[in-house]
Amino acid sequence: MISKISNDFPVFDFKKDARYLGFFDFSCPEGPIFSWSGCSIQTNFNGTGIYAKIIDKNMTGNSWISVIIDYKESDPINIKPDKDMYVIAKGLKNEAHNLEIHKRTEALLGQLQFCGFELSSGGRFLTPPSEKARKIEIIGDSITCGAGNEGVYSGDDAEFLGKEENNYMSYGPIAARILDADIAMVSISGSGCYQNYGGAKENTIGDLYLKTNLSTSYDEWNLKKWTPDVVVVNLGTNDFSAEIDTDKFKEKYKRLIKHIRNKYSKAAIFCSIGPMNLQPGKYIDSVVNELKIEGDSSIFYCEFDPIDLKDEGLGWGTHPTIKTHEKMAKKLANEIKLRLCW
Repeated sequence: MISKISNDFPVFDFKKDARYLGFFDFSCPEGPIFSWSGCSIQTNFNGTGIYAKIIDKNMTGNSWISVIIDYKESDPINIKPDKDMYVIAKGLKNEAHNLEIHKRTEALLGQLQFCGFELSSGGRFLTPPSEKARKIEIIGDSITCGAGNEGVYSGDDAEFLGKEENNYMSYGPIAARILDADIAMVSISGSGCYQNYGGAKENTIGDLYLKTNLSTSYDEWNLKKWTPDVVVVNLGTNDFSAEIDTDKFKEKYKRLIKHIRNKYSKAAIFCSIGPMNLQPGKYIDSVVNELKIEGDSSIFYCEFDPIDLKDEGLGWGTHPTIKTHEKMAKKLANEIKLRLCW
């Protein structure tokens, strides 16, 4: 149970007072566990302040959350092993507010458990935000995570810092906001389709896809709760970081896309690449054309423009900066609008 802030505050109801977007594990009665970048918890409330109990399940201290209060991003919060209660917002006007907590760091950096919200004295929870009419799912690697997008490139041996990874300002969530759509993501740094960064062929994103958490025991997502209209796959960058058999890459990529099609029969699938390495593009485009010939009319190829070093710069590890992510988001949103008449 959460310790009360005052005697005049409503008990938080996990089912009635919040909305969860992304892949969560609800099997624990104390509160849902989540790992993937972009998992978010949304609530509406009336009052002057709000607090949250969040537990660092892995005791890493590397997980960060973005706080979006009344649709404006405020300072991020580092979730620490020796702390579980956090001031999310205080000193607000005593009126209706919207809050979103967004997991800005990826699963590799830590797994979190949300154990509820508390309000300042006199506050009350309102009906949480409604589902959007449109839904997007993205499967990807560090680019989709937003790795290093708030950092500055300082050499290939620079330390990967969680505080420099802001998934809320990565291309997927930005595109979703442009399109007024809900979004869920399955992404992890170093992941590939056929092989991961450096050539390892175990535990690729295909092995992890549609799993709620990175742990020894997985709970599969209930597909009845989430059926996207659009699935974006942005894989291949890490596959081509080492020597590769391109025929096997195409075979594995095609198998992944067919798996997605079997899960989401009506979704439009956008097979994308870039902006760090466009070399895999011709092979991905070839798979798209093969699938079209086989009868899949709702599959498309989308190539992101290369990074403009002079205008956009480089983030940690030569990753895209927020400026590049914003450019990617506009292109993706425009492609979806064009293909689907959104």
